[in-house]
Amino acid sequence: MYINEVVDPDFTVQANGITLTIIGGVAYEWYFNDEIILDSDTSSIEADENGNYHALVNTAEGCVFSSDTLAYIGMGLRDLGIGGMSLYPSPACDHITVLTTRPITRLWVASPLGETTPMQYDGTSKIDVSTLAPGLYFVRALLNDGSVMGGAFVKD
Repeated sequence: MYINEVVDPDFTVQANGITLTIIGGVAYEWYFNDEIILDSDTSSIEADENGNYHALVNTAEGCVFSSDTLAYIGMGLRDLGIGGMSLYPSPACDHITVLTTRPITRLWVASPLGETTPMQYDGTSKIDVSTLAPGLYFVRALLNDGSVMGGAFVKD
């Protein structure tokens, strides 16, 4: 009997904006916070919320390896002031005003630890943040055209 020991290829999830990619392998099954992502059988996916992403990767030899886990926090300092979004006041107590140049479809607020909270957005510019604990928060807005804008504010 011959046993061919295969060295773990150490697959790593790479992030480029919201696109997460694994280099290598021939088949993929992605997971978000340890739950399978349906129809995620390609080497790249788009992260649509903050959390932990990893994949099971099949090699050409038929071996299956788990990639490293990426703690994705898509709303970060690189998003501040990008794309025509304004947030005020900062620091805020009960409400923030969100102004954009285009209509918003959905809105999320995330802590620096990546804890994401979808916010009720009724088309007005005022967002209730009274239930959030004091700290720094990042905002991501999905626009009608599919693009994303971001910003940040401090909650008192």
